[in-house]
Amino acid sequence: MSDKTAPRCQLRLEWIYGYRGHQCRNNLFYTAGKEVVYFVAGVGVVYNTREHTQKFYLGHNDDIISLAIHPDKVQVATGQVGKDPYICIWDTYAMQTVSILRDVHTHGVACLAFNSDGQRLASVGLDAKNTVCVWDWRRGRVLATATGHSDRIFDVTWDPFQSSRLVSCGVKHIKFWILCGNALTPKRGIFGKTGDLQTILCVCAAKEELTYSGALNGDVYVWRGVTLIRTVQAAHGVRHHTSTSTCTSTSTCTSTSTCTCTSTFTFTCTSTFTFTCTCTSTSTSTSTLTSTFTSTSPFTFYITCHALPTFTFTSTSTSTFTTTFTSNFTCFSFTPRSIQT
Repeated sequence: MSDKTAPRCQLRLEWIYGYRGHQCRNNLFYTAGKEVVYFVAGVGVVYNTREHTQKFYLGHNDDIISLAIHPDKVQVATGQVGKDPYICIWDTYAMQTVSILRDVHTHGVACLAFNSDGQRLASVGLDAKNTVCVWDWRRGRVLATATGHSDRIFDVTWDPFQSSRLVSCGVKHIKFWILCGNALTPKRGIFGKTGDLQTILCVCAAKEELTYSGALNGDVYVWRGVTLIRTVQAAHGVRHHTSTSTCTSTSTCTSTSTCTCTSTFTFTCTSTFTFTCTCTSTSTSTSTLTSTFTSTSPFTFYITCHALPTFTFTSTSTSTFTTTFTSNFTCFSFTPRSIQT
């Protein structure tokens, strides 16, 4: 009779390979213990680089897509995707859940950020309104919510010098928020003529209401209040640039001809003179391409004209002409006579 008891062996997660970089940003941090915290699929990973060991947080039931680290660098918040996504705050030492935040976002939690004293947590959802929410995370209580933007939000951060001010950015926008009680009020950034209205991928707040943001084309935008005051062009990567390219060609031609002539002459009462000449001509053309290139980019580019830099063209032609001259002569007949003395 077969044994129907459950097997005594159990599966244990030993190692996770990889890193979730797709559609995620700002999702790897150093902890207070100099370990690295990140996520793969639905697992939070704490990696000890010195001992080459991993610890795992398994509090999520779907893929994690956002991560923020607390100012104490021990606790972290992670947000997941799903129909009813939630946020877990957990301890990177004990690998235990501290708090779970639910029932606000749908589809997923795109961004997370703790404020400077660690008492509040901002989150952004993947719902149609890209809802922005501020939490008293220790009590699991919502302090304020607001419509984030009509398009995707990529990053959110708190002003470390003003506890009621936070900034969000995304597809062709940046917004500056003020939290007052239960009200969360936004003001859109004014690009003006200082920079292009474009997608902003990341943002960092500094003192005196200065904000630094990274744009899609590699520029860094500097803001004071809600106004763009400076653009650092092509700070990262190659900026879109205008350029002019010109290709010129110089050619030299040489030609040689060779003629072979024959003639015949027949002398009769009617004289015929025939002149025949065959000529072979060879032409050789050598062309060299040169290029000039100018660009508004601060970088140096090298280009080559899309043709052979030097090429030679040779042509050969053969021609024959014949000329015939005919002359009529008068023929005299005479009879020799003897000479008498």
